[in-house]
Order: sequence, then C-alpha cells, then structure tokens
Amino acid sequence: MVVAHSCRSEPGKWRFLRFTLIQYGLGAFGTMLSWAAMTYIGRRTLYLSGMGISFILLLSIGCISVTASASKGSSWGSIVLAFILVYNCTSCR
Repeated sequence: MVVAHSCRSEPGKWRFLRFTLIQYGLGAFGTMLSWAAMTYIGRRTLYLSGMGISFILLLSIGCISVTASASKGSSWGSIVLAFILVYNCTSCR
C-alpha cells in the first residue's frame, strides 16, 4: 500500500530511475559491441569515427539547449542516450 502511494506521489523519480537503467544498459551493450567491432574495424578507425559522431551529437545537444522549445527535454534526453551508446561503442578500453 505504501509503495503504490509513493509511486503516485513522485512520478518524476521513477522516470529518472528508468532513464538511468536505460543508460547503464546502453553502456554495457556498447562496450560489448566495441569488443566485436574492434576486430573488424580497427582501433584507430573506431576511435576517430566515434570522436566525430560524438562531436556532432554534443553540438546538437548544445543547439537544442539554446533554443526555446516546450519539448526540449525528451529530444535532449534521447540524444544523450545516443551519445552514451556511441561513446561506449567507440571508446578504446
């Protein structure tokens, strides 16, 4: 009874928890994908392409944050998740 009441009183808390779980899942998936991609693409190509894609994603996050829009949060969050996937897919470990 208490758990159901707290879920209704704080819906934003659970949304951020889901976002965090998705973030960690994408990070783990990206790391495993980078292990496989390293053998086919190569370390330098993977690293440089990841830096280029990350630059484009971070630039788009900055442009979205400057504009005044009502639906800024959902687009910003999805680009951050894409950045996390690209970073973990292309970072050399």
